Amino acid sequence: ELRIDPHYFLLRKPIEDLINSLNGEHLGPPWIESISNGVNLPEAAYAQPGGELGGLYVSVGGISKYVLLESGCTRLKSIDDHDFPEPFEDIRCLESEVLITRSGTPGLPWAVDLADIEVPLIPSGFVIRVRCVVEKMHPRYLAAVLAHPIWRLWLAALAGGKRQRNLSQEHLSQVSIPVPGVDVQRVIAEDYATAIGEIRKSITEQPDVRLLCDSILRSKS
Repeated sequence: ELRIDPHYFLLRKPIEDLINSLNGEHLGPPWIESISNGVNLPEAAYAQPGGELGGLYVSVGGISKYVLLESGCTRLKSIDDHDFPEPFEDIRCLESEVLITRSGTPGLPWAVDLADIEVPLIPSGFVIRVRCVVEKMHPRYLAAVLAHPIWRLWLAALAGGKRQRNLSQEHLSQVSIPVPGVDVQRVIAEDYATAIGEIRKSITEQPDVRLLCDSILRSKS
């Protein structure tokens, strides 16, 4: 289907030469421990308004701005108040993981170790979990690369060719990234974390509109 989808070709063409010349590694061993989808939870697991927060159900809306927004996640009951379809420790997010959106806006990455919330996070079935071998692949580095415009176009192109654009584990297996030494990865990961912090600040801190307009006018004068 991808071969007859114009969306695929329109997005792939601008980066074709770069992809073909890329000396990279595919998202698999020894860099990646596993790739799997999140879990589909029934509404019975959702917390009632005002109820105790036992966790957050992370889906596309929660990470579609490159940061984790609690307002975009579904609140979950306490673990003791619900029987999950799989062992809880198997379905909760790990700090070694990068979540990647499957649908809606496919290919958006978020590194779990950037979370600044204490409650457990459970990825929904609309995201893909990529578990890194942290000694070889820094999760934030992987997220930084996948957030780069080249890889955003690449992943968006791969999600084409279907009735609803959707990224799959098989699509991810076609993607490769450069893998420098861990020390280099760590520097890039720190820069990425700083950028994500600035994005979060711009989203969560609502500036005074009048002061903002005044500052813009002063900068232009």
